[in-house]
Amino acid sequence: MSDTTDDDNYVCEQQTETMRFCLKCRRVLYRGRSKYQEILVVDTYDYGKALLLDGLFQTTEKDEAFYHELLVHVPMFAHPSPKNVLIIGGGDGGSLREALKHRVHVDLVEIDEEVVEISKKYFFFPDSGNFDLIIMDGFEYLKSIRKKYDVVIVDGSDPIGPAEVLFKDEFVKLIKKVLEEKGIVVLQSGSPLLREEYCYFFKIYKTLKKYFKLVKPYFYFVPTYPTGMWSYIAASDTIDPEVPARIPDESYNLKVYTEKLHRSVFALPSFIEKKLKEEQ
Repeated sequence: MSDTTDDDNYVCEQQTETMRFCLKCRRVLYRGRSKYQEILVVDTYDYGKALLLDGLFQTTEKDEAFYHELLVHVPMFAHPSPKNVLIIGGGDGGSLREALKHRVHVDLVEIDEEVVEISKKYFFFPDSGNFDLIIMDGFEYLKSIRKKYDVVIVDGSDPIGPAEVLFKDEFVKLIKKVLEEKGIVVLQSGSPLLREEYCYFFKIYKTLKKYFKLVKPYFYFVPTYPTGMWSYIAASDTIDPEVPARIPDESYNLKVYTEKLHRSVFALPSFIEKKLKEEQ
């Protein structure tokens, strides 16, 4: 849904037909349109710089670590010795920044080069490091390669527009193909609190269960995302996502992730446990 900036300098995301989230802005830093989507960067009073794509909040300076550290470090620390990592999406650079802390090689596949360029200027995209940036559709990339990865991180937008394909059976089967036998994948999976027509958490869970032996959702809060309660789903045939195989030291410079937090985020609320049992 589209963003609006009203006379009081609020930028708003229409999260559903009946729910709206707004932040008051100091100024608009960038507004433009790429081949794929509208791009807006604003400086807000409460959350610092914020990136919106097609009117949806993607990241803000204040709460980005709540999202990126949980998305990246849970699968990365669950793996005992990751070497090659694939990130699909993640054009703001936050997931890439966090993955590189593990001293691995990263291939980042992003469809929209303009998002990357804007993020280099305003957000977290690293200037250098042990990574390759591949400007390409993630689905087409998976179809075209024979390379294997220890960890795959799907940092896609909500399943609309160019990111729609990232949540379908064909896509999950391709991920399984490029994962090492002792590999792990994680996808952001939205908020389970949204009304059914806006909620894709349970659909992703059911899809992953078809192809992986261990499928475990986990939750944390991201204040600028719809409902504030955000979900991720990690899947593997051999690695238990709940159990950290390694522990970070001070060199990781983490704001959110800890070993204790890693274990705790897999504790499911009762209503989700019940719903997942019904889905099986």
